[in-house]
Amino acid sequence: MRPVYDRTGGADGYVSLELPPPLSHDTAGSVRTAKEYWHRVDRPNLMVKVPATPRHPRRSRADRRRGQRQRDLIFALEAYEKVITAYIGGLQRRHGAGQSLDVHSVPRSS
Repeated sequence: MRPVYDRTGGADGYVSLELPPPLSHDTAGSVRTAKEYWHRVDRPNLMVKVPATPRHPRRSRADRRRGQRQRDLIFALEAYEKVITAYIGGLQRRHGAGQSLDVHSVPRSS
């Protein structure tokens, strides 16, 4: 997928890894594991799948501040608003810090 990512300038060609289900309610563990995935994979086209649980917004803002790409797995309609709010909050913090807003997210409901 990397050639697709390179050819499209990052508009396509992502590969995603999902966090283990036991981490869905463990914010610190989720952040730590996502960072480990990013370090071990070491490719710009990685997107980490994160379940949108009640603790998700805090973790999501932390991931966005670091510029990590994320695929949000949304299992309830009411979680969608929280995911979007967290996404915008992370972007606002990056903007305030003078960082790039080139941060991608793919919200997905099931």
